[in-house]
Amino acid sequence: MSTTQAQDLVFVSVTEATRLLGYKDRRTVYKLIHRGQVKARKVNDGQYRINLASLKAFAGEEV
Repeated sequence: MSTTQAQDLVFVSVTEATRLLGYKDRRTVYKLIHRGQVKARKVNDGQYRINLASLKAFAGEEV
């Protein structure tokens, strides 16, 4: 498995994504999810997990 493929399998919580992006409010991250600006999955407990590579791409970082 390549590094890129491995990074595609890493997910973070909405709270962690909020912190990584430097936002103060989780609602902003939910807006990004609903607009399709970051890739996310809804897990069994109804919470979202955001794809870390997608989050980094949104933030303009090299993955």
